[in-house]
Amino acid sequence: MGKWSVCGEVVTERGRRRACVNVSGGRVESVTASPRYDLAIPGSRDIIVVPAVIDIHVHLRGLRQSYKESVASGTRAAALGGVALVADMPNTEPRIDSLEVLRERLEEVAAESYVNYMLYAAVPRDPAEARLLAGSPAVAGFKVYPEDLASAREERLCAALRAAHAHGKPVVLHPEDPELLSIEAGWDRDTARPCHAEASAVLAIRELAERCGARPRIHLTHVTCPETLRLARAHGLTVDVTPHHLLLPLYGWQLLPHECYAKVNPPIRGLAASLGLLSRMFTHVDAIASDHAPHAPSEKAQHPLLCPPGAASLEHWPLVLVRLFDAIGELRAFVQLCSRGPASILGLRARGCLEPGCVADVAVFARRLVRLHTLTASKARWSPYAMWHGYSLELLSVGGRLVVVEGKLVGSA
Repeated sequence: MGKWSVCGEVVTERGRRRACVNVSGGRVESVTASPRYDLAIPGSRDIIVVPAVIDIHVHLRGLRQSYKESVASGTRAAALGGVALVADMPNTEPRIDSLEVLRERLEEVAAESYVNYMLYAAVPRDPAEARLLAGSPAVAGFKVYPEDLASAREERLCAALRAAHAHGKPVVLHPEDPELLSIEAGWDRDTARPCHAEASAVLAIRELAERCGARPRIHLTHVTCPETLRLARAHGLTVDVTPHHLLLPLYGWQLLPHECYAKVNPPIRGLAASLGLLSRMFTHVDAIASDHAPHAPSEKAQHPLLCPPGAASLEHWPLVLVRLFDAIGELRAFVQLCSRGPASILGLRARGCLEPGCVADVAVFARRLVRLHTLTASKARWSPYAMWHGYSLELLSVGGRLVVVEGKLVGSA
């Protein structure tokens, strides 16, 4: 993997300073005042050195949905955004709810992925599979979808909750109670998928865990409502939010060239909800995740009532957020929410950090504004952040292996 150094403003959750990160054998060897090895990026540009981003909620599609995205295209997009590890969701075709499909998926990943990879398992149809899946090192935890909360599936969900508890894996909840969702008869998706459906789902899984006699770590993903943040804190649950739920209401998602580019589940809510999330960002939120959910451009070009929900953003969102966090003087919070916090949720002790001994997942951004255009790696081609400004990614190291240098992909799968 070689030995190299990178120098600049080194930022961790503990602070920031001018220093050099020295890498050897795939790990951070030391952080010193001057470089110990040849510089991976020559010159004296105004650069920020941070632990690489960990995105704990992505949909890489693949398998029978490779026309939407493949593991290769999705992880190339991740690399170009400064993301060194992705945790992939199991609603693939076929669903990852058995050891057989898990093995098929892992073979695909081994051949195609440019970055580190973990995946969640779906709640298995066969409860006996739950403990087998939870015991796999490749499985980050279980993903619970709204339909899994239906009473007819309680036995299956109990098996997944108990298995997650036994193996110390998190249960990631999409917090929407299916009984409180109504048919979408127009573009007012905020009414069809209301905030009280989020809160109800949180209470439902807590009550179910008690009935099942299980106490797994429960993580709420893509939370959209401030009251859900308060409820999560009251029950000791971790939470992530997405950049699109935070930012699109502020910047006017209605200005996107097609309404379907902002169609996501849960829906983009109003300005009040966005400001409520932002005001609690540093007190009630544990991570930021993209919910990268690509679809073929032809699918997203359909009528808003017919097009599938999901926004693709892996190449863009870290570039946008690192610039915004830098502008408000909160780069330490960027590291906490985009690197260290996600690593903690996944139980990864040596990632999301730049201390000696940490895995050398390193991202380097230049304080140089670039206008983001269409996606170049993702098959989705368009993201909600097209035409926004972000910082330039100069370098990405994945376990000490240089994958992006001076903004160009140089590593291979």
